[in-house]
Amino acid sequence: MNLGTGGSTLIKSHEGFSLKFYGDPAGYPTVGWGHLITRTKTYTKNTSGNPNTSLLTQAEANALSSSLNLGYTSPISQAKAKTFFAEDTAEAVAAAVTQT
Repeated sequence: MNLGTGGSTLIKSHEGFSLKFYGDPAGYPTVGWGHLITRTKTYTKNTSGNPNTSLLTQAEANALSSSLNLGYTSPISQAKAKTFFAEDTAEAVAAAVTQT
């Protein structure tokens, strides 16, 4: 089982995209195409579907990155976003396979 181009396109269109850290609908810090950074902290909740309405400030992003020892901060590169997406979707596909 794999995600395929159609699945990838669907996820990307639903998630939206931001190279900057933002709060998801629950307020969890997120980046790229819905890559969850952590569930240990919350920020402004995204209620619009547009990541730009809930961006973390640079100071918040830097503090979060430092506190979690992420090795990156906001904004991330396009390449990093693609890597996160590939890793996240591979995990989801693997989990779906084990549940079937």
